[in-house]
Amino acid sequence: MPPGPAVPPADSRVAALSPQKQALLDALRAGRSGPTAPTAAHGTLVELQPGTDPAAGAVVLCPPIGGGVFCYTGLARLLAGRRPVLAVAAEERPEGPAAVESMAEDYLALLAGAGHRPAVLAGWSFGGLVAYQAARRLAATGAPPPVVLLDTMSWPASVPAWDGPATLQRFVADLVDSAGPADALPDAGDRLPVDPAVWRLPPDRALDAAVASLRERGIDLGLDSTDLAARYRGYRVATRAMHAHVPGPYAGPVTLLHAEDSAVDPAEWRARVSGPLHVRRAPGGHYDVVREPVVRIAAELIRTAAP
Repeated sequence: MPPGPAVPPADSRVAALSPQKQALLDALRAGRSGPTAPTAAHGTLVELQPGTDPAAGAVVLCPPIGGGVFCYTGLARLLAGRRPVLAVAAEERPEGPAAVESMAEDYLALLAGAGHRPAVLAGWSFGGLVAYQAARRLAATGAPPPVVLLDTMSWPASVPAWDGPATLQRFVADLVDSAGPADALPDAGDRLPVDPAVWRLPPDRALDAAVASLRERGIDLGLDSTDLAARYRGYRVATRAMHAHVPGPYAGPVTLLHAEDSAVDPAEWRARVSGPLHVRRAPGGHYDVVREPVVRIAAELIRTAAP
């Protein structure tokens, strides 16, 4: 198989970031270890932008299936202004039974504990499912807040749960796609430059072997074995939660940003949302939603939902 475009080593990727993204990365790193970052079982609250009006409700970004929120750095920069922009980092979700409902409850508890009120809940991919559920929970006790779904879908009923090898393979593919250019790995499956037999090894050995294979092709994920294993466990927890979750009805306003080349079907949300539903199509695929230039559309929709 011919090699795809190489993803630069982690240090090179960080050095190449814009000053704004460097600052946001520093904030993420400091927030996760500092006393101002409240934590709960499924996440850590991180302030991506402080906002100029302390009394304004916050833009709250729920993490995608991998749990990291660095994917939101460009979006947060575009949202800088009156409202604080907050995200929940959840790379190390604890093992054991978990549900989208419990993640949403945890995130709302983090916000309440830090004195924040969500003016809009948003999330990319799996993060949109959690944002939608959090909005449903808030609607049960007050006015339904607006939700912005960034290329979000539920687990199709026709697709069985992933087994261990499939979960490992898709976890590594997600890391590579998230770190590299949108076309680095254009499709799931045999596109990864990793021997398929690797995915049948025990998880720790499989991850080490996959990392070694990727490095031979110039792709460095920038994670040590401990971090990689922790993120994999969190990813596995989230995929199980997603498979078990069926979004309920919602009477509040919902906006869906739908990437034309993704599997997201707006009809799914039309069947669930009884309130105003706005669907905006955008060019490209699933990972393009949080990258230039499509991320500017995402920012526009969030600002419109919560002026």
